[in-house]
Amino acid sequence: HRFFRGAGNPAVPATDQVTIQHRKASDKTLITLVSTDGKVLQQVKALPNSLQTQLNLNYLKKGLYFVKYDDGKAEVQVSRIIKN
Repeated sequence: HRFFRGAGNPAVPATDQVTIQHRKASDKTLITLVSTDGKVLQQVKALPNSLQTQLNLNYLKKGLYFVKYDDGKAEVQVSRIIKN
């Protein structure tokens, strides 16, 4: 399934790592992991032309986090992760 589907998408359960499936990345695409209080925890530049990016979650405590996909142009999508 595609990770980003719209604002109403359910939270994705994850443990130590999560694979973010996204649209074809540009050379400016950034994927950002954010805590519920808005703190940026991790930012990864997606490989150009890739369709997925992996995030390491093993250092995080259990809880809810947000993943922001920014294509560097006009598209920004946000999804939720629940770290188990």
